[in-house]
Amino acid sequence: MKSLSGKPLRNAKALVRKFALANFMLAAGYIAILIAIPALRLPLNSWAPLITIISSCYTIFMWRQERKHAA
Repeated sequence: MKSLSGKPLRNAKALVRKFALANFMLAAGYIAILIAIPALRLPLNSWAPLITIISSCYTIFMWRQERKHAA
């Protein structure tokens, strides 16, 4: 398994659980926002930044994990 930078990862099997949990949490966050938009009648200027924040946190988490476990 290789990281986004192309470097191989040390002990890639140990990262599977972390990556799966991160992917699940990302999906849960998106679903929560998509349900809240019509239910709470949120305007675009309130939910668009939430999606950006969730995506940014996910990207930073994945980048840190890959960097931490790069060979």
